[in-house]
Amino acid sequence: MKFSIYVIGVFLFTSLLDAGEIACWGTEDYGEATPPSGSDFIMVSAGYKFSLALHDDGTCVAWGREATASLEPPTGESFQSIAAGHSFAIGIRTDGSLVGWGYNAAGQTDVPSGSDFVFISAGDSHGVSINASGELEAWGDDVESQLDVPIGNDYVEVIASQYFSVAMHADGTLEGWGRDSVGQATPPSGIFIDYALGRLWGVGVKKDGTLEVWGTSETGVNDIPQGDGFVSVGAGNMWGIAIDDTGRIWHWGEDGQGQDDVPSGTGWEYVDGHYYHGIALGMVDCNGNGIADATDIKKGTSIDENPADGIPDECQGLPIGGCCLLHGLCVKSAEADCEDVDGYWAGEGIACDVAPCVEECSSDLDGDGEVDVTDLLEMFAAWGTCP
Repeated sequence: MKFSIYVIGVFLFTSLLDAGEIACWGTEDYGEATPPSGSDFIMVSAGYKFSLALHDDGTCVAWGREATASLEPPTGESFQSIAAGHSFAIGIRTDGSLVGWGYNAAGQTDVPSGSDFVFISAGDSHGVSINASGELEAWGDDVESQLDVPIGNDYVEVIASQYFSVAMHADGTLEGWGRDSVGQATPPSGIFIDYALGRLWGVGVKKDGTLEVWGTSETGVNDIPQGDGFVSVGAGNMWGIAIDDTGRIWHWGEDGQGQDDVPSGTGWEYVDGHYYHGIALGMVDCNGNGIADATDIKKGTSIDENPADGIPDECQGLPIGGCCLLHGLCVKSAEADCEDVDGYWAGEGIACDVAPCVEECSSDLDGDGEVDVTDLLEMFAAWGTCP
């Protein structure tokens, strides 16, 4: 599981995603490619034939394979981060402490104590975390020394895979440990803005927006898309996915179970993969203005009144036009919504940039178009306690 990481100079900034909707593809043996509906998800993570998603209220939902209780997040918990592994999962509670659930043969759900964790990842049978001091900690299976984490306090991201892990330093460089049979734990030098791990390989987005692969060369994992506009990546068993700067998803490598059937369109913000299914999270932007619908509604640039369902009214099939409000402000709305807020509806199809909205002058008390002594006298006449 990873956030979006942006490199500016030698500093990295972590960005939470806008609330969005989920798309899945690939194998459907246990319903893993049928995600829950909704547009309030802020995080997703793909495990072995199951996935997790985090609502913006901190609740976690799971779907897919039900074996070993992987699909049963603890009830009554509020999370700030989640990570799905092979048959287990980990969460960071809102108080910074960890909780694990699912298969525990190697101690992979026996999470460390403490309340200062800021990043987690779940591999095949081990987990890794970063605390607020930038230090790594690992637990679970240690068959390939995957618990021998590097020492340091400048780590900002970590990803666990099959018996190996790779972490990112604050300067954007990568460092790996654990099984390194084909170079999967030896990432290339240079500065990266994002990266992902498959079963025996890894892929990263370099600072210039190009992709670079390391580890095994099986089944076409080296056949990466060309170009310098990539911003994020994900990886499955022996296949990769990337998002470019338009939000379009690209696929390469293995494709025996529909891994190349990626969601169409643009606006996707995050992708993840595990073995043979993928998951994507994207901004919901029904009016196509480049702003998430939830942000439109929150900022008042769209009205959600008819009905109040989290979807801007202009996307509900009603006639839409500019609605002039107090002080010359204008929003897109249906006529009834505009009247409900005492606005002036400019008419169907009339955009705000051409709507005849007049910036009212609140100091012109007598309404003559001038602010002068008569307005002052009006104020003096009304001086005192309002009726």
